Amino acid sequence: MGRPKGSTNKPKDGEVPKSGHNSSLTDEQRQALHLNQHVPAYAKALEKKKTADAEFKNACRLIKSEGGSVKAVKLTLELRTPEGEAAFRARIAEETEVAAWNGVGVQVDMFADQMQPSEDKAYDAGKRAGMAGETAKPPHDPSTSQFRKWMDGHAAGQAVVSKGFKTLEPEKEAA
Repeated sequence: MGRPKGSTNKPKDGEVPKSGHNSSLTDEQRQALHLNQHVPAYAKALEKKKTADAEFKNACRLIKSEGGSVKAVKLTLELRTPEGEAAFRARIAEETEVAAWNGVGVQVDMFADQMQPSEDKAYDAGKRAGMAGETAKPPHDPSTSQFRKWMDGHAAGQAVVSKGFKTLEPEKEAA
C-alpha cells in the first residue's frame, strides 16, 4: 500500500528513489502514480530539456555566425580546470609524437608558460579577466608588481570590451 504515513524514507528533491520503494502498490495506485506524478514530471523535464537544447543550439549558431568556433569555446572551458589542462597537455604531446612519426615537423613548447615572467603572466591573466567581464580582484598581494600588472591587464581587457563589437551583417538571400 505504498509508504506508511510519517515514513522518513521519502526521497529528497532531486534524489532518485531506490528501486522497489513503491513495489507493493495496487494496480489503481500504480495508475494514479503514473498519471498524477510520473507523466507530469516527465513532461515538465522534457520541456526544460527542449528549451535548454534550443538555447544551446542558438548559442552555437551565434558563436559560428560571429566568426568563432564552438571547438575553441569547449577548449577554453576545458583549460579552466587543472584536470582539463592536464588532459590537453597529454593530447598535445601524443599528437606531436604521432605527427613526428608521420614526417610532419611540429615544434611545440608545452612549458613556455612556466618560463614566462610572473609579471607577464599576471598581465595576461588580468587582461583575460577584463575581457571576460570579471571584477577586478587580482589574486596577488597589493604590494607586488604582479598586482599592478594584473590591474593593468584588466584595464586593457576592459578597454577591448568597452569598444564594443560589430555583429556580422545577415547574408542577403539570393533572389
